[in-house]
Amino acid sequence: MGRNMHTWYDQTGRIIFTPSKGLVGVGLPRMARKADLKAGISYGLRTPDRPEENQQQGIALGWDDVRDLPAGCTVTKTFPDDTLPGGPVQRTIAYQAPFVRPDREEDYRVAWAFFEREHGDDGHRPPMQNAKDPTATEDELIQ
Repeated sequence: MGRNMHTWYDQTGRIIFTPSKGLVGVGLPRMARKADLKAGISYGLRTPDRPEENQQQGIALGWDDVRDLPAGCTVTKTFPDDTLPGGPVQRTIAYQAPFVRPDREEDYRVAWAFFEREHGDDGHRPPMQNAKDPTATEDELIQ
Protein backbone atom coordinates (compact mmCIF):
# COMPACT_ATOMS: atom_id res chain seq x y z
CA MET A 1 0.00 0.00 0.00
CA GLY A 2 2.96 2.36 0.34
CA ARG A 3 3.15 5.75 1.95
CA ASN A 4 -0.54 6.56 1.55
CA MET A 5 -1.66 3.67 3.74
CA HIS A 6 -1.71 5.98 6.76
CA THR A 7 -3.45 8.91 5.04
CA TRP A 8 -7.07 9.37 6.08
CA TYR A 9 -9.80 11.33 4.29
CA ASP A 10 -13.11 12.84 5.30
CA GLN A 11 -16.41 12.24 3.49
CA THR A 12 -15.71 15.07 1.02
CA GLY A 13 -12.25 13.76 0.07
CA ARG A 14 -10.15 16.17 2.17
CA ILE A 15 -7.07 14.79 3.89
CA ILE A 16 -7.71 14.98 7.63
CA PHE A 17 -4.52 13.18 8.64
CA THR A 18 -1.29 12.18 6.94
CA PRO A 19 2.16 11.43 8.31
CA SER A 20 3.63 12.48 4.94
CA LYS A 21 6.64 14.77 5.38
CA GLY A 22 5.74 16.39 2.04
CA LEU A 23 2.35 17.57 3.33
CA VAL A 24 3.31 19.37 6.53
CA GLY A 25 0.38 21.41 7.84
CA VAL A 26 -2.25 19.43 5.92
CA GLY A 27 -5.02 18.12 8.13
CA LEU A 28 -4.63 17.60 11.85
CA PRO A 29 -1.47 16.70 13.76
CA ARG A 30 -1.37 13.21 15.27
CA MET A 31 -1.74 14.61 18.81
CA ALA A 32 -3.18 17.90 20.06
CA ARG A 33 -0.54 20.63 20.42
CA LYS A 34 -0.88 23.71 22.61
CA ALA A 35 1.71 25.33 20.31
CA ASP A 36 -0.97 25.37 17.58
CA LEU A 37 -3.16 27.65 19.71
CA LYS A 38 -0.22 30.01 20.24
CA ALA A 39 0.36 30.04 16.45
CA GLY A 40 -3.27 31.01 15.80
CA ILE A 41 -4.39 27.50 14.75
CA SER A 42 -7.48 26.26 16.53
CA TYR A 43 -9.95 23.47 16.09
CA GLY A 44 -13.65 22.95 16.67
CA LEU A 45 -15.90 19.95 17.13
CA ARG A 46 -19.59 19.72 16.29
CA THR A 47 -21.55 16.57 17.05
CA PRO A 48 -25.21 15.72 16.38
CA ASP A 49 -25.96 15.67 20.11
CA ARG A 50 -24.39 19.12 20.65
CA PRO A 51 -26.42 22.07 19.28
CA GLU A 52 -24.63 24.75 17.23
CA GLU A 53 -24.46 27.15 20.14
CA ASN A 54 -22.72 24.54 22.32
CA GLN A 55 -20.10 23.33 19.87
CA GLN A 56 -16.54 23.26 21.09
CA GLN A 57 -14.33 25.84 19.36
CA GLY A 58 -10.89 27.29 19.88
CA ILE A 59 -9.50 24.04 21.23
CA ALA A 60 -6.42 21.98 20.42
CA LEU A 61 -7.26 18.70 18.71
CA GLY A 62 -5.25 15.94 17.13
CA TRP A 63 -6.01 12.99 14.89
CA ASP A 64 -5.96 10.64 17.88
CA ASP A 65 -8.83 12.68 19.41
CA VAL A 66 -11.16 12.51 16.40
CA ARG A 67 -10.32 9.41 14.34
CA ASP A 68 -13.32 7.39 15.57
CA LEU A 69 -16.00 10.09 15.37
CA PRO A 70 -19.30 8.81 13.94
CA ALA A 71 -21.20 10.12 10.95
CA GLY A 72 -22.73 13.54 11.50
CA CYS A 73 -19.72 14.94 13.36
CA THR A 74 -17.70 17.84 11.96
CA VAL A 75 -14.17 18.87 12.91
CA THR A 76 -13.03 22.37 11.95
CA LYS A 77 -9.53 23.78 11.63
CA THR A 78 -9.13 27.58 11.65
CA PHE A 79 -5.73 28.99 10.78
CA PRO A 80 -4.02 32.09 9.38
CA ASP A 81 -3.42 31.63 5.63
CA ASP A 82 -0.63 33.83 4.29
CA THR A 83 -0.28 32.23 0.85
CA LEU A 84 -1.75 35.07 -1.21
CA PRO A 85 -0.83 38.74 -1.60
CA GLY A 86 -2.57 41.08 0.77
CA GLY A 87 -1.53 39.51 4.02
CA PRO A 88 -2.90 36.69 6.11
CA VAL A 89 -6.59 35.83 6.25
CA GLN A 90 -8.35 33.43 8.60
CA ARG A 91 -9.43 30.22 6.87
CA THR A 92 -11.61 27.46 8.25
CA ILE A 93 -11.69 23.94 6.83
CA ALA A 94 -14.49 21.58 7.86
CA TYR A 95 -13.88 17.83 7.93
CA GLN A 96 -16.92 15.52 7.82
CA ALA A 97 -16.82 12.22 9.73
CA PRO A 98 -16.60 9.29 9.43
CA PHE A 99 -13.01 9.28 8.23
CA VAL A 100 -11.77 6.64 5.82
CA ARG A 101 -8.53 5.21 4.57
CA PRO A 102 -8.96 4.15 0.93
CA ASP A 103 -8.03 0.64 -0.10
CA ARG A 104 -6.45 1.25 -3.49
CA GLU A 105 -6.05 -2.44 -4.24
CA GLU A 106 -9.80 -2.95 -3.75
CA ASP A 107 -10.51 0.20 -5.81
CA TYR A 108 -8.46 -1.28 -8.69
CA ARG A 109 -10.33 -4.61 -8.43
CA VAL A 110 -13.65 -2.75 -8.72
CA ALA A 111 -12.38 -0.65 -11.65
CA TRP A 112 -11.01 -3.66 -13.58
CA ALA A 113 -14.25 -5.59 -13.02
CA PHE A 114 -16.13 -2.64 -14.53
CA PHE A 115 -13.83 -2.48 -17.59
CA GLU A 116 -14.10 -6.24 -18.09
CA ARG A 117 -17.90 -5.99 -18.07
CA GLU A 118 -17.90 -3.01 -20.43
CA HIS A 119 -15.11 -3.98 -22.82
CA GLY A 120 -14.64 -7.73 -22.73
CA ASP A 121 -12.83 -10.31 -20.68
CA ASP A 122 -9.40 -8.68 -20.80
CA GLY A 123 -10.68 -5.20 -19.92
CA HIS A 124 -9.41 -3.68 -23.19
CA ARG A 125 -11.31 -2.16 -26.05
CA PRO A 126 -11.07 -3.91 -29.42
CA PRO A 127 -7.76 -3.02 -31.14
CA MET A 128 -7.68 -0.19 -33.69
CA GLN A 129 -7.01 -1.04 -37.33
CA ASN A 130 -3.41 0.22 -37.39
CA ALA A 131 -2.52 -0.70 -33.81
CA LYS A 132 -0.16 -3.44 -35.03
CA ASP A 133 1.94 -0.92 -36.99
CA PRO A 134 4.27 0.77 -34.48
CA THR A 135 5.28 3.31 -37.12
CA ALA A 136 1.70 4.52 -37.72
CA THR A 137 1.18 8.22 -37.11
CA GLU A 138 -1.46 9.53 -34.77
CA ASP A 139 -3.58 10.62 -37.78
CA GLU A 140 -3.38 7.11 -39.26
CA LEU A 141 -4.44 5.57 -35.96
CA ILE A 142 -7.46 7.88 -35.71
CA GLN A 143 -8.76 7.00 -39.21
